[in-house]
Amino acid sequence: MQGFGKRAPAKPRFDLAADLQHWTNKLADPEQEAARSPAGARRARALLGAARAKWHLEDRLGCVRFAILSLADKDLNTPALAVSAMTQAAFALMELGAIEQARPLAQHALMLTRVETLLDQLPIALSCAAAVDSVSGEFDRAEGFHLEALARARQAADLDPLQMALCNLLSSTIAILRHAALKGDASLAATVEHRSRPHLLHARHLKDDPRLSPWRRLILQQNLGEFLGLCGVPPEGEALLAECLAQATALADPQMAQAVATVLAEQLAARGQHQDALALLGTHVRADMPHRGGFRRRLEATRTAEACLRHLGRADEAARMAQRIARDLREWETLRAEAIRLLPA
Repeated sequence: MQGFGKRAPAKPRFDLAADLQHWTNKLADPEQEAARSPAGARRARALLGAARAKWHLEDRLGCVRFAILSLADKDLNTPALAVSAMTQAAFALMELGAIEQARPLAQHALMLTRVETLLDQLPIALSCAAAVDSVSGEFDRAEGFHLEALARARQAADLDPLQMALCNLLSSTIAILRHAALKGDASLAATVEHRSRPHLLHARHLKDDPRLSPWRRLILQQNLGEFLGLCGVPPEGEALLAECLAQATALADPQMAQAVATVLAEQLAARGQHQDALALLGTHVRADMPHRGGFRRRLEATRTAEACLRHLGRADEAARMAQRIARDLREWETLRAEAIRLLPA
């Protein structure tokens, strides 16, 4: 999901160390501001700034902590702060797998945007509510929120809101398809694929619009490629993802390359190209970036690698990969429990 503001257009080169330092610096200032400010809107905004920095540093537990502190310390006359705090906390909780704890925050944020007519924040509130429902397999509700967001995005003067709305819709649809596959729900998968066709046509058209920035085109194309692969259209999906990977590699953006390579490797493995999938993961999934890229995406990479090793008869390596999966799942569970404890009773 594209949740927290706009990322700058893609630069010729990506510097991971500089990106981490940027958000580390962005974290220091609001932490100091929060420490010296009395309760109220100023302190709440500083805490929100810290939560946003924690998100970009991929510290989801820290993001929840600061967002909840901001929500508890908010000025009652500034509901916009409450919406920002609730959506940030909800997105971070979802990343940690705490879906039921994210749901009331997302629903309250959406209700508040409607009651207070916070039109600028309505897209993010709709996206947040849809994300929660999609991870739970609630397709009808998620689709309704996305259709409202798309209708509003079409009224905007530029293409950025439309790209964001389509990416969020595709991300939700991907989550629902994965949920359906996990549950063995072929009927849900078929319904999702059928009702997503108009949006696929729209995404195909938008990605080729020259007015779209390179970074936004890359994100849209990645979502489209992943969706097509899950829908059983691997040739087009793989072609789109391969192009995305080439672009991310040319930009020297290891985080983007890692995400795209993970999805592409999963699709190759599904077609029996286990050696090619392993080669992709070995090249682009960085061992020195263990906490970059989101837990679910990293878990997909490890599970794909384990399955490929098993199919290739490399039992010892597959067993070690299975141990890593179990270790990562235990860490995820620990972080999730800690995040839930941060929430008010």
